[in-house]
Amino acid sequence: MEPVIDEDQSCGPEFFEEAVELDGIVRRVVSSDGKDAYLLYDRYKAILCKYQEQAQLLDAYLESIVVPLANLLRKQAVLQQESGLHRALGTCRLLNVLVVVRGYKTVVRFFPHEAADLERVVDILESVKAQQPKDSEEGLAMWEAQTMLLLWLSILILIPFDLATVDSAALGADSGGAPYTALVGRILALCQDYLHHPGVLPCLRASLEDYTTDNRGDVGSWVREAAMGVMSAAVAALARCLRAAGGGGEAEAELADVMGGVVGLLLRQSVERIARVREAALRHVRTLLADPLLAPHIPAAPAVAAAAEAASAAADAGGAAAPLEALQRVVVRLLAVPPFTGPLLEGLVASIGGVDASLAKVASAALLEAAYLACDPRAAASFRSRYADAYASRLHDPNVAVRRGYSLALGCLPGALLRPMLDEALDALVEGCVPEDSPDERDVESRVACTKALGLLVATLYGGEEEGSAPSAEGAQLLREKPVAVAYLRKRSPRQRQSIAPRNAMGASGRRAG
Repeated sequence: MEPVIDEDQSCGPEFFEEAVELDGIVRRVVSSDGKDAYLLYDRYKAILCKYQEQAQLLDAYLESIVVPLANLLRKQAVLQQESGLHRALGTCRLLNVLVVVRGYKTVVRFFPHEAADLERVVDILESVKAQQPKDSEEGLAMWEAQTMLLLWLSILILIPFDLATVDSAALGADSGGAPYTALVGRILALCQDYLHHPGVLPCLRASLEDYTTDNRGDVGSWVREAAMGVMSAAVAALARCLRAAGGGGEAEAELADVMGGVVGLLLRQSVERIARVREAALRHVRTLLADPLLAPHIPAAPAVAAAAEAASAAADAGGAAAPLEALQRVVVRLLAVPPFTGPLLEGLVASIGGVDASLAKVASAALLEAAYLACDPRAAASFRSRYADAYASRLHDPNVAVRRGYSLALGCLPGALLRPMLDEALDALVEGCVPEDSPDERDVESRVACTKALGLLVATLYGGEEEGSAPSAEGAQLLREKPVAVAYLRKRSPRQRQSIAPRNAMGASGRRAG
């Protein structure tokens, strides 16, 4: 394998220790017309994944790896027999490993760029897509093959040429008045079908909700920013495909459902922990609102537009507190809007539980103000219930510290007297609170008890969910039976609360026994 060395490249080829072995693997796959791809896949993958963290060391060898495999895939695309299709899956798997390790933008530069390949790629993509996997391993191979073929198609479609010249069905045939050729129609049908695929948006949603990469510097924020950008582009493309297909009531309902979920996810990110991600989320919300095809399908679009405009005005004002002011304006205006209550509460759980004390304080105050302005006991009770669910679901998340069960009580605000008390309590309790490194089951149980006790404490002091109702006897009884929860909340540090809870529990048991 002869390396292609860039003069500006600082890493020499000698750092790629398995160059000769990998060259042998590629040669063997090509000489067998892809038959040996499955046999050599595990070793091939092990070699490349070794360089996952320093993938630039492979750059000098990329062309000598990608070009032979891509040319083999082109040959297999022409064959189109069942055995050829099976071998094409194996070749695509090898290319996919390289894309995962080095990134598609770098690898795709070495794919064939000839216009004549366009119809071949569409043919084999349709064939692969029509196959039914026999087992999970074959299903994975088909998924990776479609990924590589779509990547190849994405660069071929950008070549500036008349598609009619490469469409075999269009040569000498009457278009029948269609605005595009049969090949273009096939490409549009493929794209529309992939956008309808149930795995696309859930995959992007999972990227926005995945915090496991946050311990790798800025990787987590990069992932979420990229997912938001792709999601905005995907829903725009989906809307245009639905319109091209004729639309209809079912398509309109589908688009409205998708837009509600997408905008909710973006709003959740707009109130979470990282300032850069919050700004990017609001930018994408404004982009969706500005699209005349998408805006009519956004739930409560006027309210969302007003919140985005208010947040932009706060951010444009400048100053260190501008991003936090933008967060507060979004929460205050949209928390009471039903489609977005859940996502915003999820985001606020992360903000209030984060390590940034100033962000936690602003997020707490925003939640408090929004619930207070709702002036509706039923809405306040709903806030409390939804926030409790979100709060409890994050108790096991090591990236989110639990900053006082008092924050749970924010959702129940039947009167103006409650606001100053909770505001003062939050300011005192959030300030200086440090996160826990690894909460255990015992501490989690204590926190759940605290959140329940405090939620009912507010109801006990200020009545139930219905305005003017009597104090909750259940709340008073729970507080009497939960000395652990009350003692747990008196300590400023979560570590102190963790140590005091079992001792109080034993003391309470002893008193009852005595």
